[in-house]
Amino acid sequence: AYYLLTGRHAFPAGDIKQQEARWRKPLVTPQRIAAVPRPLNDLLLSMLSLDRTQRPQSATEVIQRLREIAPRAVMRGDAIERACLIGAPLVGRNREIGAIKKALIEAAIGRGGVVVLEASSGLGKSRLLREAVAVAQMAGARVLSARCESANRKCLGVVHDLCVEATDKAGRSGRGGGGDPGSGDPLEALEAWAGSSGPPLLQQLVDLVLKEASNRLLVVAVDDLQRCDEASAAVLAALASRASANPLLLVCSLGTDEAVAAAGPVGTLLQAATRLPLRGLTANAMTTLGCAIFGNGDNVEQVARRSHESCQGSPLRFIELARQLVEQGHASYQDGRWRVVSPPDCVL
Repeated sequence: AYYLLTGRHAFPAGDIKQQEARWRKPLVTPQRIAAVPRPLNDLLLSMLSLDRTQRPQSATEVIQRLREIAPRAVMRGDAIERACLIGAPLVGRNREIGAIKKALIEAAIGRGGVVVLEASSGLGKSRLLREAVAVAQMAGARVLSARCESANRKCLGVVHDLCVEATDKAGRSGRGGGGDPGSGDPLEALEAWAGSSGPPLLQQLVDLVLKEASNRLLVVAVDDLQRCDEASAAVLAALASRASANPLLLVCSLGTDEAVAAAGPVGTLLQAATRLPLRGLTANAMTTLGCAIFGNGDNVEQVARRSHESCQGSPLRFIELARQLVEQGHASYQDGRWRVVSPPDCVL
């Protein structure tokens, strides 16, 4: 939006280091570049604020403010409905976010650790992990992430994906190198070491990650740890045992309704971890989520409270229910406001 109105990028930078430096400089307001109305200028600045508490909390809030700025603008109802469903915020996880922030602060001063988010499907452990990644990035940490499912459980699949991401980021920042422990190319190092003699590959991989963390706080985020391959889990467990003396934080999500593929090393990792079991959202939190999606529309609070029990506190199930309400015509966006007709019990 900033670029469309001004023809310039809000934070122009060639790489992540320049980006971080640019964030520390005051943002040029759109009004100084183009003829932007003051209310729209203020909305854009709030959306680009580095302080997340100053940003709109949902797509619904942005849409409502846009309607106030341009009440005669034509906005397709179906497009608005999709945007509100996609932009659902994280709610009811302040305790867990606080624990993650505390672990980040400790890791930044060289006292790293492991945080494991434990929950059954639908309670938002992956969503919370993404939020943890965002918090870490805003704190200036370097973040490497991998999903065990996408790694296909192949030997060292998760480690390989982490190395690919590290290599991509090193390339974007202009770092490169050969396949040795001092290299800036961990993927090349992994492939070279796979058939080399000398220290065991696992130890070499651990040393490589610790070297990556030596100059800057490193956060390794792994989703669906229960699906991790044995070799990668052994590397993560070894890192967990060394994290307390390094600026390294491992943040993992663990599905409790699935068997753990690498029970031995994952069990070792858990012994060193701060374990955060996620519970279902409370009725109040579910109502907050409903209002974040539908705004202060008609019957939103009543429907959210009615659905709390049927959704068993699951934010994912509630978002799926909200989508179903829209598709079946029980919820619609009309004249700048959501209207939710209380659906029959069979829907809830």
